[in-house]
Amino acid sequence: MMQPTSEGCMNIAELANQLRREKIFINSERQLLHNLNEEVEKTVQELLQAAWICSMQRQNLTNLISSRCEAESIAACQRASLLEGTVFVDAYKVLRYKEATALGELLGWLRDTPHLVALSLMLGEDHMPQSLPSFLIAGLYGSCRSTTDRTRLLAVIRSLIKHQMATSSDPRKLLRTSKCALASLCSTFRDGHAPARRFLAAALHAPVMAVLHEDEFFLDIDPDKAMERFSASDRLKKFGQANSNEYSAKVARYRKWTVQSLYNLTSKFIASLKEHWPNFPAAIAWIVQQIVHLLKQHSRTSERELYAICTDLVLSQLICPAVVSPEAHGVVDVPVSYVARFNLMQVAQILQVLCLNCYQEVDPKVRDLYSKFDRSCVSSLIESVMSESCAPAPAPSQADALRTDVPPRTTIALFTPHDAHLLHEQIRKRQLVNKYSQNLL
Repeated sequence: MMQPTSEGCMNIAELANQLRREKIFINSERQLLHNLNEEVEKTVQELLQAAWICSMQRQNLTNLISSRCEAESIAACQRASLLEGTVFVDAYKVLRYKEATALGELLGWLRDTPHLVALSLMLGEDHMPQSLPSFLIAGLYGSCRSTTDRTRLLAVIRSLIKHQMATSSDPRKLLRTSKCALASLCSTFRDGHAPARRFLAAALHAPVMAVLHEDEFFLDIDPDKAMERFSASDRLKKFGQANSNEYSAKVARYRKWTVQSLYNLTSKFIASLKEHWPNFPAAIAWIVQQIVHLLKQHSRTSERELYAICTDLVLSQLICPAVVSPEAHGVVDVPVSYVARFNLMQVAQILQVLCLNCYQEVDPKVRDLYSKFDRSCVSSLIESVMSESCAPAPAPSQADALRTDVPPRTTIALFTPHDAHLLHEQIRKRQLVNKYSQNLL
């Protein structure tokens, strides 16, 4: 019988030592990864909490702007201070085990069934609290900071488009209604969508500053209103005696200067928008495309009405408010004078008319202004959003995912006790939701 050599014993001992060292190394790396994951989860939680506070502050500011009561101003300031000192507490520390579990299951059910969230919003929109869309997006969908949460919210919006907007006899009017669940949800999402704010800041900063630098004179689109700005004595001093040849010549010269100034300023906006249009927020483009697709499929909306709806979404509700109030949308951080604000309003009006002039005629008295622009200079931008060229890239399929990828999951929902109660009341008619849920599948 052969005896093992001393050399063989040494090889086995070395192998055992090497395996022991590798095991220690693997355990160390595993612990390091565990610690890193804990740090990532902690950072994500802090990010969601900061986003929640930011969303609530934005809603508080919106309420303050819309109110005209002194008491509301004081209450808004107090609420802002309370939000700054918000302390987040785990639900299980203040609720009984069964209550915390039931609440978690309810929120998980809502997050995973967007069509039922849409239905509950539709059924209760007549009594829907003004703050519900805000705390729903911030609390249930994590302010859409992750792709997964954003996709879930967009699924809710798509369901509302299909079952509320496409079935309406006047979808454009519906979208302008403040009590409409779809309009409220889209407005809250748009106002808090970071890519939209970055797009507006990049596209509008330079042209807005150009208007702010030229705020010495009011630039009226309407020639009749331009003359009304001057008192009788100023008119006589600046233009001469009314109905005289001198008066007509000077008024025509002043009108020509005003038209050229408006054209120059508006052209800067159009050029900047075209330059930055490839960065138009993909999520908002997707919403526009879903409206186009679903209204064509499920309603008899005309092409003209469909185009007007898309113009409202892109221009009237997204771009023009930032043009008129650039400081409120983060476009500039300098004061806007009264004259500059008026001129910005004129630019916004010109952009809207240019967008719709393919379907409606321009007033003859302002044709001298609009005839200077290319007829499709703005409408082509809207048409590009309506097409699929602006569609976001599809998410990778499960088959293409790496084996080491961890499926994204959201385990945090942020609600105040009052907001959680309001949400529960909104979906309390669960039997009614279950009754109609099959129609939404």
